[in-house]
Amino acid sequence: MSEYEFTEKQNKILSTLSKRLVQIGILFLITGIGRLIFSGGFVQRDGWQIATFVLILIGLVNLIMGITFWRPADNFKRMVTTEGRDIAELMTGLRELNAGFNVLQYLVILSVILVLINFILRL
Repeated sequence: MSEYEFTEKQNKILSTLSKRLVQIGILFLITGIGRLIFSGGFVQRDGWQIATFVLILIGLVNLIMGITFWRPADNFKRMVTTEGRDIAELMTGLRELNAGFNVLQYLVILSVILVLINFILRL
């Protein structure tokens, strides 16, 4: 059985998806770095607070989201630029997206728990 090749119209959709994944990935990375720098991650503040830790965690979530979107973009681009590997590249890209979202899920759950702890400690 020969490998499936996407049509020209499908390749255009995949190419656009690849570009958008890179763009949104870069924006999340910039936002994450900015949050880490300006939330107290690298700037000394008046002591350590749980709220500062939560802001740092949000910065890390943004960084992981950036990586989650950026990494599989190359696989989607290769579906357009190569022949004979469309399905393999598609599955690799989807596997990378899935792995990134798994990490992101646990980080968001941890963030929610820390926000709740911060709220309870302030009562």
